[in-house]
Amino acid sequence: SGTAVIHEDVLGLEHFRQNPPQDLGPAIASYGRSAITSEYVIASSSNYLSGSSQLIIKSRSGRESFQTEVPVVGDIFCDNFAAALVLISRLFDKPISQLVKPIAAAKLWPVPGRLQFVHVRESVWRPKAYVDYAHTPDALAKAIKSLSYNPKSVTTIFGCGGERDQLKRPMMGQVASELSKSVTITSDNPR
Repeated sequence: SGTAVIHEDVLGLEHFRQNPPQDLGPAIASYGRSAITSEYVIASSSNYLSGSSQLIIKSRSGRESFQTEVPVVGDIFCDNFAAALVLISRLFDKPISQLVKPIAAAKLWPVPGRLQFVHVRESVWRPKAYVDYAHTPDALAKAIKSLSYNPKSVTTIFGCGGERDQLKRPMMGQVASELSKSVTITSDNPR
């Protein structure tokens, strides 16, 4: 039998709860930001200057609560980090609070190209730069929204070169122009 960790804030999960895969058994753990049925409630606050977030996870029962800094920004990445913690907790039968020190000691880094913070030398202007390999309109929208702590505060530069996916270019340009302060489109694979 396996373990499933489900994000309660995602639509359509009630069907999964009522009809779990046969090989899953009773091992379902849930988390979410707003769902009242979640086993774990999460909250996060991103620091766009450092490229990290404070992640808070509390059990609905009130028996567990912990806070840690994680090397990602944006709710979607903090949610994924929380999912990993809940899964590790279940697989090794350890309270999430016991995972804090090992996580801090591991000096974890996000996957390259997934809202990856780029360190820019100190200056008065101090720009914040992130790289994301979003390659669909939906992925680009989620990346921009993850960085938009103020509406229309993000300058977006994205590439749409080569002969591939020509139909996506106008859609990605529209998404970027609707969600960004300014947009620059480049050739991503000059030949």
